[in-house]
Amino acid sequence: MSAYSELVVRYRYVRELGRRMGRDLMKRLPEEMMDEGGRDLGVLQQGTFVFDNEEEGALFFDYCLYCVQRERRNVIQAALAENLYPEGSDESAYLRDMNAAWYSLFLIERVEPDVGIHVKDVIRHTTHLLIDFGFSQSARPGKLMASRVVPQDGFIMTTGASLPLSDAMAAGNRALSRIVRKYWNKNSRSRVLSFELEKYLAKSIIFAAVHSGLTRHVRYRDPGEPIER
Repeated sequence: MSAYSELVVRYRYVRELGRRMGRDLMKRLPEEMMDEGGRDLGVLQQGTFVFDNEEEGALFFDYCLYCVQRERRNVIQAALAENLYPEGSDESAYLRDMNAAWYSLFLIERVEPDVGIHVKDVIRHTTHLLIDFGFSQSARPGKLMASRVVPQDGFIMTTGASLPLSDAMAAGNRALSRIVRKYWNKNSRSRVLSFELEKYLAKSIIFAAVHSGLTRHVRYRDPGEPIER
C-alpha cells in the first residue's frame, strides 16, 4: 500500500466536493463582479465574454471567485458570512479551506507516481505534496507553474486553473518572464502576499497567458488536472 493511500482517498473525496461547491459558488457571482473580472483579464469585449477555449473560461471563473470583491469580500467569504452550508458539514469545512487558498509560483521538485508532485512555493519558501493525478503523469522536475492551491491536512490541491510557465518563458514570452522576475529571484525573501499583491500576480499571469496563446497548449482532463499537449 502506498504511503499516500489515505491522502489520495481524501483527495478524491474533496475534489468531487469542491467541484460541486464550485458550481454553487459560480451561480452566486453577480454580473458586475463577472464584468470586473472580464475587464481585468481582457476577455470582456463590447459587453461579451470572449474565450478562445474552455481553459480560459476556467481561469476566468477561478479569478472571479477569489480575486473580485464587493464590500471587501469575495464570493467565498460572502458565502461564509451567510452560512451558506450548515455548520459542521463537510461543505462548510471545505468552504473554509477555500478561503485559505492562495495563488503562487511553484517549482516542481519531483514526481510522486500515481499521486502528484512535490513542489516548492518559491514566494513563500515552503514545500508541499500537491496531489494531482494529471501532474503525476505529465510534470517534469525543474519546471515552474502558477496555480491557486487549497490546503488540506498533509497535502495541497489546485483549484483547477494551473498554468505551466517554464516552456513559454524559454520560448521568449517576455511578459511572463517579467512577472516571474518581479516575484521570484535569487535575492527574494520568504513572504506571504497581501490580497492586493496576490491578486496582481494572478491577474498578470492569467492576462499574459490568455493573450499570448499559452492556454492553447494546456487542456483540462478534469478540474485540477492540466496537462501539456
